Amino acid sequence: PPALIIFFGIKKAHKKRRRLQHIFSSYLSPELVDRLLESDHNPQNGGSEVCISMLFSDIENFAGIAQELPPDQLVELMGIYLTAMSEVLRANQATLDKFVGDGIVAMFGMPVVLPNHAAMACQAALRMQERCAALRREWQASGEWSASVSCLHNRIGVHTGQAVVGTLGSAERFNYTMIGDSVNLASRCEAIAKDYGVYTLVSGETLEAARKDLPDLSYRKIDDVIFKGRYTSFALYELWDGSINAEDALACKAAYESALDAYQKGDFHAATKGFQMAESHEPLRLSTAHTPSSVLLARSRKYLEEGAPPGWKGAHYCELK
Repeated sequence: PPALIIFFGIKKAHKKRRRLQHIFSSYLSPELVDRLLESDHNPQNGGSEVCISMLFSDIENFAGIAQELPPDQLVELMGIYLTAMSEVLRANQATLDKFVGDGIVAMFGMPVVLPNHAAMACQAALRMQERCAALRREWQASGEWSASVSCLHNRIGVHTGQAVVGTLGSAERFNYTMIGDSVNLASRCEAIAKDYGVYTLVSGETLEAARKDLPDLSYRKIDDVIFKGRYTSFALYELWDGSINAEDALACKAAYESALDAYQKGDFHAATKGFQMAESHEPLRLSTAHTPSSVLLARSRKYLEEGAPPGWKGAHYCELK
């Protein structure tokens, strides 16, 4: 009978709704869960290849902080930090993939399709840095935390590309997650940020896509690198958030990118002078052990004395796996 068909149809729809809510309520904001439920998308076991933006983040010197704090304080600190970062991510339409100790992994663009996923990932990264700066001020003002906590910084890497996304894992344990070469590159963006002394590093693919929706992004090109096991160069850009002195950032960008151009062309004499000038304007020069300008200044001096690596085409070879 028609009434019975309608009844079972409604029951099936409610079952699907409960299933999706159960799977995604811990990954997505309530607003994105509602959008997923309203869409025709029905995530299945296994994965599909899609273009998304991927964000990796972790805390600078977390091992040192963990050794310094008693267990109860460390648990309290991580609760405050991870809650704050999760709130920012959810507010910017991220799907929270996982926590790995102090690390955070998130994706933008699945399971709810976001045409502007690269822009949302960049915006989330910037808001995360600003929220972290606010936490530092709060911890310092409270007088209840050590100096290392009051100076806590997080590093963030973002890349945009194809990845396999879905419910992946074993028969007993599975997770809604992402895998693939692009995911590895996003992770490398976060890891290599430490080598340059920066806190927010994105790929050229991410920046190009994000600027279509965020034309006023504050950024500079950092370098072209070739990661171990790869044969093509990978462009890296630093994003500057609202906590960075804008005047310093503009002066640094002009001097640094001019010096980088000379460096990549093999004019290491001009590059040395340019990076010296850029170093005096580095926005974080007083709070980091090294800056992009000091790193490339040292390289330029080395290549000026010893010559460039064989087959020099402007890209730095990185041993990072």
